[in-house]
Parts: sequence; C-alpha cells; structure tokens
Amino acid sequence: MLNGGNTLDSKAAWDAWPEQLPLLVWHGSEDPMCDPAAAKRFGENAAAKDKQVEMFEVSTPWKIARESIGL
Repeated sequence: MLNGGNTLDSKAAWDAWPEQLPLLVWHGSEDPMCDPAAAKRFGENAAAKDKQVEMFEVSTPWKIARESIGL
C-alpha cells in the first residue's frame, strides 16, 4: 500500500516509478478517503511498462451509510 496523497498525483511521481517494476492498482470507485480519480491517474500515468488499473464498483460501508440516511 502506498501513502503520499497529493505527492503521488504528479508527473514527478509518475516518472519516478521504475519502468521495470510492475504496478497493480485496484481501487473502489466509492472510496471517500482516497480519491479514485487520482488513483486511476497514477496507475495510467506511472512509468511502469507492465501495469494494470482496475476501478471497482463496490458498495462500501460509507456508501451504505450515506444511502441509509438519504445522502
């Protein structure tokens, strides 16, 4: 798992990923803590030659809680 937030959502971070190091990004599309769009951008733009980016539609506890109170 990576930490870094905004620092990972930059060209410098994308270019710093070693080309020969495979990258797998699996991310829930309803994640309220870590921006799914940023995770997708990182996966798509990282320099890795062997990479896979998957965004999953999942019901998270946060989504269920929001729906239960009408948000």
